[in-house]
Amino acid sequence: GPLSLAAGQALAQTKRVALLYSNAGCPSILGAIFATKWKKNRCRDINKLIYDKIVSDPKIRDIFLISRWSLYLEGYNEQGSPHPYIVFDKHDTATKENLKERGAQYAQKIVDTICALTAQGKNVYVMAPVPELVQNVPAVLAKSRLLHHTDAAVNISMAEYRARNAVVLQALARADKKCGVHILETTRALCDTGTCFGIRGGKALYSDSNHLSDAGNAAVEPLFVKALQK
Repeated sequence: GPLSLAAGQALAQTKRVALLYSNAGCPSILGAIFATKWKKNRCRDINKLIYDKIVSDPKIRDIFLISRWSLYLEGYNEQGSPHPYIVFDKHDTATKENLKERGAQYAQKIVDTICALTAQGKNVYVMAPVPELVQNVPAVLAKSRLLHHTDAAVNISMAEYRARNAVVLQALARADKKCGVHILETTRALCDTGTCFGIRGGKALYSDSNHLSDAGNAAVEPLFVKALQK
């Protein structure tokens, strides 16, 4: 994904090398399967394969987990998009009505995945959720400049960010307390104390409503550099 570009730049800057294991559309959580496609089990099987490769290689010491974490629990932030429900057993049901129950299980699986890696002697770094906006940032910026000759403000509040990502943020805090994890705080790069920005300094930080642009990647790159220098 786009964040791998920021990681790649940080690797070059710190003269480190890495292996990229990527499974499009699946969270980095052991046991996760799509509720409507459990027979295929693509996420579960590939994530288990990746986990086995990581823990069997003693040369792999530092692990970076990057996912659009809250998507699989809360759904897309884009209106009208289908909900990619994640469950952990083919008999589970996933609805908005049992969100609280699923949230507790989802959080526990995040903790279990992180602690399974640390138990194998790995240093685990997790990128906290990237703030997700509700508008296509470049489109809004272009329209504003065309029609009004000014840069629009495309933001969400820190309160909105914390509300959408509450389950994940609490899970990361629990994992840190239980087994130790390094959390890359995306809000330090993309937000101030009260606002998360889609546009800053005249540049769109996103290529749509949730994927970081080159400018956005440049903003989070120091998070990776700092982690890789440890």
